[in-house]
Amino acid sequence: MSMPTPPPLAIEYERVSTPGQDELLSGDTQSTQVKRVSTERGFRISKSFRETGSGTSAQKRRQFITMVEYALDPNNRIKAVFFYDPSRFTREISDFYIYLRKLTKGGIEVHSVTLGQYIPGDEVCEITWGFNALFNSIMPRQTARKTRDSQNEATRKGYYISPYTPYGYQKYKITAGEKEHTKLRPHPEQWKNALKMWEMGLAKYTPMQVAQANNDLGIRNTEGNDWTDANVRDFYKNPACRGATVRGRVQESELIPNGEPLAVCENAHQAMVTPEKWDRVNGYIAERHNAPAGPRSHSSLNLLSGRIFCGHCASPMHV
Repeated sequence: MSMPTPPPLAIEYERVSTPGQDELLSGDTQSTQVKRVSTERGFRISKSFRETGSGTSAQKRRQFITMVEYALDPNNRIKAVFFYDPSRFTREISDFYIYLRKLTKGGIEVHSVTLGQYIPGDEVCEITWGFNALFNSIMPRQTARKTRDSQNEATRKGYYISPYTPYGYQKYKITAGEKEHTKLRPHPEQWKNALKMWEMGLAKYTPMQVAQANNDLGIRNTEGNDWTDANVRDFYKNPACRGATVRGRVQESELIPNGEPLAVCENAHQAMVTPEKWDRVNGYIAERHNAPAGPRSHSSLNLLSGRIFCGHCASPMHV
């Protein structure tokens, strides 16, 4: 009696890029459908690869690249790759054809739950898969544009869209029309010290000195940690302190290759400092950053080594 031939081996790949997407088509949902279809088509899944929080480019997806390499390694004896839909495989149409051909030329079958098997040379199949890939490459750009337009509109109306709450402020919700929006107002416990930090900045205290003064008083930043030079610099650079809402910064990415102008609303909420003083403090910081380095300190040991420290930032002073 001959032993039954074991089914050929296959691997599965799932991708979820956003929390909202995970609710609609979770990795587990994709996996359930992939396993069902792969069994129906006579394969056994031997290994799974799952991507979460992925970007647009396939090169930025470690699991995807690892999956392709694993499939093409002859030692693994993989005969097919399964995924739910071509949109889960790649987003960029160039990536779609590069990796599709790389797998099929390596003798690996490519299967989608929604479209079936990709068959090179079959005109109907190639048109169907190609149209799907083109649609998937365009859709994220359209979604990104709609999202940016919506965020820009909200920002220009003075609504605060960043997940980060600036030190000295707290968020609160308002309803405008049928939508709920976020605004900023003074934090009852942080506001007084935030104003003091601006006074110190205008008096030309360095960010490190301001950080040290806060830490000496036991004042923590918005994350509950000690202040650092970088924390204070970020505090001074935030346009929210001058009462403005600003949508991020000029973006240059795969979805926004040429960048775009910022959306700004001045006088969106109560300001800590005037725009003129905001510019002045940030100018002081920029001047120090761009100032030429002074002469190197004397590094040899002397009677004062390790005995003199700065009264503001507690850093050791040198001859």
